[in-house]
Amino acid sequence: MAYLVKDAYSNMPDDEFSSFPKPDYSHINPLIVVLDAEKISWDQIHIDDLANCAKYQKGVDPAAVEEVKNSFAQGLKVQEPIPAVYLRDPKKSTPKPYVLRYGFHRVYALMALGTDGWFFNQIMKKKSEDSDERIPLTEQEWEKVCLYENEPLPKTLNTEQNIIDVFIKQIKRGEIKNTELRIFDEIKGTLPHRKKGSLNRIVQAVYKGAGTKIKYEYYTDAKIGQWVKNHSKENYVFGGKFDQERNMFGFVAKQGSLIRTYEQAIKLKAATGCGSYVVMHVGEVTKDAPLSKKRKNIVKEYTTIRTAHAQVYGKDVEVLTVLGALPQQWEIENWKVLVDLKIPTTGYDSKVKPVIDVTPISPIIVNKIDEKLGIAA
Repeated sequence: MAYLVKDAYSNMPDDEFSSFPKPDYSHINPLIVVLDAEKISWDQIHIDDLANCAKYQKGVDPAAVEEVKNSFAQGLKVQEPIPAVYLRDPKKSTPKPYVLRYGFHRVYALMALGTDGWFFNQIMKKKSEDSDERIPLTEQEWEKVCLYENEPLPKTLNTEQNIIDVFIKQIKRGEIKNTELRIFDEIKGTLPHRKKGSLNRIVQAVYKGAGTKIKYEYYTDAKIGQWVKNHSKENYVFGGKFDQERNMFGFVAKQGSLIRTYEQAIKLKAATGCGSYVVMHVGEVTKDAPLSKKRKNIVKEYTTIRTAHAQVYGKDVEVLTVLGALPQQWEIENWKVLVDLKIPTTGYDSKVKPVIDVTPISPIIVNKIDEKLGIAA
């Protein structure tokens, strides 16, 4: 049955509440429980958008409220998510026992449409895996829930600064250990669907804002340019531009993407007769993929490509030289020079070429093949 928003609160039967979707916050804490939707009147809910824990611009956006209001005016969609509340301490008597935690734009839009109340999910958590007792979420858990809830469209999205501010606050409260790995895991775990580029910007900004001791440096094109300008003893050019000092074309490549650079170098060698060089760097360093292993893989990547070309064409031609890797380990590596990757300079075409076993085919088999192809004499 279709309902006008103004009438839904009074007329929707209890058995239809199940149509409202229940969000899943198990990635934040597997003990979090989202209770079935319930009707709550406005006079029972404490609503303070200035205390919205995941919105640091403070207060709702009037334009966004108007947009939601116009959407609701078309009728109720039970497939849409509903706001969430928590129940204050039941031992303490209060005229407003519930507190709104997210859905402020929706709530203000619904109020403007003349509703008496609305449908809400109450979010709590189990005291333990085997317990039926429900307890409130911690403030940190609520912050993460609110951040995640604001991710999908069409609701107002978290800005990157919202997320950065929340996590810096949690680090300063001592709820997140101020280390690179812990911070990354917390942010990634809270916002698993955030795009990689945005996630990386957020993580780096949180590191900076929280004064996190950085163990490894990760590069963008802009950062690489700053390294050359601010640190390097020598000058380098990248992006396939011509380096007049070395009479070579210059490139930079990340581990795993060398083949594209190699092919570009081949084309430039054919067109100009000049070789190219490349400076390498690696992505995220982890316990299972340490920096040393990633750099060994660069050497393997290069030698595999160069050997394959030499074996196919019968001669090794050095079209691309790996000058080294960008320094990435703070307090260990010299930021003024490239790291030597110890790329071998010989032996690329020394392997014996495989002998193709050409076994003669009997005339009977040849004739049968020809018959199948319709070319038999």
